[in-house]
Amino acid sequence: MSVEQNKSLMRRFVEEFWNGRKFTLADELFAPEAVSPVEIHLPPGPAGIRKKAETLLAGFPDLVYSIDFMVADGNRVSAYVNATGTHQGKYLGFAPTGRRVSWSEIFAFQESGGKVVSSWSQSQMLSALRQLMSSPAEIIDLYYKYANAGDWSAWCDLFSEDMVMDEQLAGHIEGLATLRPMMDGMDKMYSKFQNIPKQIITSGNEGAVVSHISAASPSGETVEAEVMNYFRFANGKIAYMSNFHDSAPFKPVLGGEPDNTQLVFRMYDCFGKGDMATIKNEIFHPDIVWKMPGHHPLSGEIRGVDRVIAFFEALFKAGIKVDNTHFGILDDGTVVEKHLGHGEVNGKEFLFPTCTTYGIRDGKIADVQVHTGDQHSVDRYMWAQFKLRKIPARLTA
Repeated sequence: MSVEQNKSLMRRFVEEFWNGRKFTLADELFAPEAVSPVEIHLPPGPAGIRKKAETLLAGFPDLVYSIDFMVADGNRVSAYVNATGTHQGKYLGFAPTGRRVSWSEIFAFQESGGKVVSSWSQSQMLSALRQLMSSPAEIIDLYYKYANAGDWSAWCDLFSEDMVMDEQLAGHIEGLATLRPMMDGMDKMYSKFQNIPKQIITSGNEGAVVSHISAASPSGETVEAEVMNYFRFANGKIAYMSNFHDSAPFKPVLGGEPDNTQLVFRMYDCFGKGDMATIKNEIFHPDIVWKMPGHHPLSGEIRGVDRVIAFFEALFKAGIKVDNTHFGILDDGTVVEKHLGHGEVNGKEFLFPTCTTYGIRDGKIADVQVHTGDQHSVDRYMWAQFKLRKIPARLTA
């Protein structure tokens, strides 16, 4: 074919196949054995280009190409084209945004016997994807919009595949594949759910929101809670999120025996705030026994509320933090809780995976047994952080 015939072939490909949606034209333009070396995931021949069109048009149904210029030499022809379309369908993991997007692309064909036998396509798709990426402020707006509409599928789409979440009630969550089935249960957990932002702050790839949740359990019991969410964004998605709130208002929607579980929730809330008075007067039984395993200055049985509170105060002053909490409850009302403790000494971080059982008596925590996942780490931290008094002082105590 002549240079002009090859240009005509390219023009028909752009104007008729793409813009005219005449997909049967692929059989006329492409040889059955045609390949695309840079798009090896596509099948050979006309089926390959139709598959590409199907994928791209699913995301941009009104996509239109315009030829900027063409160059032909022998049996090869190239065209520099501009693409414009509206993002109305899911594309490369991006939920529809309704945004008008444009990018540039180069098409190149090698012809033999009047048909394309090799094709190349190089696009500025990264530029297009950046246009689809919402800013942190836009993502936060959608986060609350989808939640308040009960559209938890679209809500999940805001998170990256490798997302991490530390949620006050659900605990530590890793991966979108874990989050999605969890959110499927929201309609069963709440008969009504509204989370209204009151204050939004964004800075770079981070954001923080203070909001108010007004919700109701399936039986109609109300939930009113103040909440603070922290977000970290990457590539237009939520990569990490954590939230902080008083867990007591969520008692109506907690599973199992909420009273006992709520007691432990309150203990952690108060500990995080340093509110030892509430723990002593409202949460701990006067005759509480706290059993701490290990070989360190704080190990052993600690008896009585005053001594356990002194133990708590020492932990709080040392900067011990607790997150990734998960709860269960046994038939006798005993609460089983696991968490990850954090401590630091001289710039070195110590991690304490822990499981604890809480026996409840007279509506208060009365018997506690701590089980540590890495006792050696706990011992090293405790010895580094807490020093025994000299022997004479201990003998006279």
